[in-house]
Amino acid sequence: MRPQNAAAPREVADALKAGQAAPDFCLPDLAGGELRLSALRGQPVWLVFNRQSTCAMCNPHHAKIIAMHELLRARGVQIVSVWGSPLEDLSSGIGRQRPPYPVLADPNDETYDRYGLRMSLKGTLDPRNLSTMIQGFRMMGASALKDDGELLRMPAEFLIGADGVIETAHYNSYGSDWLPMERVLSWADQQTVPDRH
Repeated sequence: MRPQNAAAPREVADALKAGQAAPDFCLPDLAGGELRLSALRGQPVWLVFNRQSTCAMCNPHHAKIIAMHELLRARGVQIVSVWGSPLEDLSSGIGRQRPPYPVLADPNDETYDRYGLRMSLKGTLDPRNLSTMIQGFRMMGASALKDDGELLRMPAEFLIGADGVIETAHYNSYGSDWLPMERVLSWADQQTVPDRH
């Protein structure tokens, strides 16, 4: 992991595309220990990159993901959620929802950079974010204003096949421009659930 005060300039990769291998990473998990993406090879993965732990645009999205978790688990899909906050801040943000899937901390932005995530003032201030942000402030209260990550970061989501290849790369054009849940479920229905016998 890169030190917080690293003097070296950040190198942000180009946006990833369907057909490319998902870059491997290893990050600490809110539940303890760490998770390596390549350890999930053999099952499809819905990889969600968020902003900071109390984000008013990300937490409402995860409330929907949590509600869908059992449907996706039954289809063999593993959800992985990455946040640009220190591990100790995750419990007071997204951790309050008790997600039943890995919640990972990347406060040094190394994984964000490898996956080509960008910042956007325009995307952060887009009026289409308003209804989601109202939900987020109801969920998080004043803590939604807490800055323990990059406030201008645009989130992204990746649907990754069991072979580790990206099948959908979605970079939010504005903060709450998430993949439609129907599209994720349709993708999940096309995945082959491993034989568990």
